[in-house]
Amino acid sequence: MTILVLHHTAGSLPSSLITLQGKDPNHRVGVHYVVTDEPKPRVIRMVPEELAAYHAGKSSWGKLEGLNQHSIGIEIINYDGNIYPYSDAQADIIFALCADIIRRHDIKPWNVVAHSDIAVGRKIDPGSKFPWGSLAKLGIGAAPLPDELKERLASGRVASPEHFRRMLGDYGYAVEPEEAGLKLAVQAFQRHFRPAKVDGVIDAESTAVLECLVRRYNSPYWRRPGIRP
Repeated sequence: MTILVLHHTAGSLPSSLITLQGKDPNHRVGVHYVVTDEPKPRVIRMVPEELAAYHAGKSSWGKLEGLNQHSIGIEIINYDGNIYPYSDAQADIIFALCADIIRRHDIKPWNVVAHSDIAVGRKIDPGSKFPWGSLAKLGIGAAPLPDELKERLASGRVASPEHFRRMLGDYGYAVEPEEAGLKLAVQAFQRHFRPAKVDGVIDAESTAVLECLVRRYNSPYWRRPGIRP
């Protein structure tokens, strides 16, 4: 497995377990782990990591399509991670679980993703309230280098739609060709990396963050003729 995908359940623990155990005939869904929202959160193992689980659905990341075969999925009990914050106790459990999975499978930082990253326009979980920044500070997942980000923010430069679209695609996002498709991909990117303002507008901050990410993680974008970092 090369990708770690984080989700929220959009339901309670009892209803989510019914669905994830295959007891709901209307949903063929499975996942490797569930992180509960109890006063003392715990991890419930649902599917062995070496087996595929049906958590990603129609999805893509980079050159990979249909990520069920390539990823480990974690469902987190939260009705809507764009509205309801994750508790500190729950976050601690999530961080520990992610760190353990990443270590065992040597998952690269850019391959620790949200469901909304790999299913642009179709999914919005685990949401803008998910503590991606705290995760990155612990060495889990991708983040810009602070000094480089500060420098690029100071420039105030805003990428053209074509430039931003190309960088999104090189980083891993699937971007549909029409203008609406680009806006959805920008929203997905912002939900993960600039959650304070998820509006789908290409601005100076979004430009700076994305440029830092593609440069730090050696995206093919910077290796193209005529592209200057």
